[in-house]
Amino acid sequence: MIDPLELNRAGKALMKPGGATTPEEAIQALQGFRFNVVVGQEILTSRNAQAALLTLVNAGARTFLGGVFVTGPVKGARMLVDVPSKFDLSETLAMYGGMQGFENEAPALVLIGTAEAPASWEGIVLRVTWQRWCSSVGHPDVNPPLAEDDEFSPAAVHAAATALSELFQLQANLNPMACRRCCSFSLYRPEFDIEDVLNLPNIEMQLLLPEKLWIIGLGHLGQAYLWNLLILPYPRTQRPMLVLQDIDVISEATISTGMLSLKNNIGEKKTRLMGEILEQNNFQVQLVERLFDGTMTLQDGEPRRALSGLDNNESRTTLENAGFLHIIDAGLGASVDQFMDYSIRTFPSTVDAKTLFTKSTSVVNAPDDQSDIADCGVIQFANIAVGAPFVGVAVATLVIAEAIRSTMNDSCYVGISGSMRTREGFRAVPKGINAPENLGFIPAQA
Repeated sequence: MIDPLELNRAGKALMKPGGATTPEEAIQALQGFRFNVVVGQEILTSRNAQAALLTLVNAGARTFLGGVFVTGPVKGARMLVDVPSKFDLSETLAMYGGMQGFENEAPALVLIGTAEAPASWEGIVLRVTWQRWCSSVGHPDVNPPLAEDDEFSPAAVHAAATALSELFQLQANLNPMACRRCCSFSLYRPEFDIEDVLNLPNIEMQLLLPEKLWIIGLGHLGQAYLWNLLILPYPRTQRPMLVLQDIDVISEATISTGMLSLKNNIGEKKTRLMGEILEQNNFQVQLVERLFDGTMTLQDGEPRRALSGLDNNESRTTLENAGFLHIIDAGLGASVDQFMDYSIRTFPSTVDAKTLFTKSTSVVNAPDDQSDIADCGVIQFANIAVGAPFVGVAVATLVIAEAIRSTMNDSCYVGISGSMRTREGFRAVPKGINAPENLGFIPAQA
């Protein structure tokens, strides 16, 4: 009998009418999920190509338990991004669960760069591609490659997370359109088509990255924030200062969604592990190991911008009590049928956090009327949230993009809500310029 605490959180998403009836059946189903990744020579020189590949493998291996198989020139390749790593790219991929070689029995493959599918391949093919702040995923026939520059890493990460979402929906029989459509997205102006966004003059401005951030919660979303922050093009000699706040330890269930948690970390304090990882990459780190309960007050020199990954609305009601000048809060869906849904709110706003979250009960909402938002911890099975790591990673790219737009004194949003299942119902409500004051910036490395 599988201990519910050890059940893969994506497995819980399969436990619904017509699906798996026991934890054992859910895990058995996930063990049949697999896919190939084929990479081109760009993987040797492109930071964002490596960001996409590492995201596919790291988030993919936590969900596709049958394996993520990588083909291409990764052996001996130098690491270009600052995620926790081994000596070279191939060893790092292995550390995250990637497998070398091609799996002919897998139902799908993902292409990165100039890679092509084998001539004999008859399964699903997806290309992940990106340009500046935009991402696109789909069959190569309908998804031609974009510029695939190294300017804005969240775009490459978002493309990888979207590909994983399509592959999961395909193999779990959740969506008949999965892998049979083109999924494009702009992190710069989420409400616009990428063709329109790529022609905007502002998208070519120099990238300014946040200098200080307070990360509230280090679970599914919190670790996805950190994964994206580690990959951002901060200069090696000028990394940001982060305050990490959490009280929990890493459990078996954490491994299935936590992008920076591995099996050998079970039992460790989340703050200590994340702090160690960040300090190894020259980030300045402070740890807060207490509940976020509304009694805390910021001190001089501490970050005034917060990224929230809280898992309950009671705590969210106190978000504005501490003295933050800019808060970005994200929440994920509240049932098995909604675990791919998300909602992002920013504060200060027309409605304060206490009022908004006191009345909130669900995630599927319209940000323009400041209606309900759900807990980040979705439907509970033995008090463990249902979720998949690619959802948190994709939503984290939207949160990081919001923080960067604010840092650059660019247009921001009151709220963004949608689903990785479909573009239908997506809403992004502009706030306009959001610059309460200069909260500090670091110019991105060219």
